[in-house]
Amino acid sequence: MNDRVLGLIRRQLSARVEPSYKAGITNFFRGDPVKFHGVRTPLVRKISAKAFKSLKGTEKRQIWTLCDRLLASGYGEERTIAFDWAWRLRRKLEPSDFKRFERWLAGHCADWAGVDDLSCHALGYLLNEFPELLPRLKKWTRSPRWHLRRASAVALIYSVRRKSQLDLA
Repeated sequence: MNDRVLGLIRRQLSARVEPSYKAGITNFFRGDPVKFHGVRTPLVRKISAKAFKSLKGTEKRQIWTLCDRLLASGYGEERTIAFDWAWRLRRKLEPSDFKRFERWLAGHCADWAGVDDLSCHALGYLLNEFPELLPRLKKWTRSPRWHLRRASAVALIYSVRRKSQLDLA
């Protein structure tokens, strides 16, 4: 099933490539090691939603495995899908998922767009629901990795918008 879902996603992405958009986004992120298929984000999110529906009843750990495989591709659109699925799993998130998100940030976010996508949504939700994780986030402010330093601020946006955790922000 995993290969079928990933194959379907990749075929749908390939069918919606816009060469001029690909050239523009590649130029915008020049210098970053992220590759792009050349599909606009609203279309990527539609593909993501449809694929996620096909995973109904699938265990969270299996979806995480799919997310890891999407992230391993190195394509920005596939990263967007992985982070979108993390957001769609938000009601199933638990404190142990913090480590996974930390690993994703450090290993699969070579640009600010990836950091912001994960941090504003799934990571932000996780921190809002489990404020006991905030001291771990605060340690990121002194990280030598810019990804974690940026995420330490951006992840608080979710809570600030809801007027919670304002003492840390």
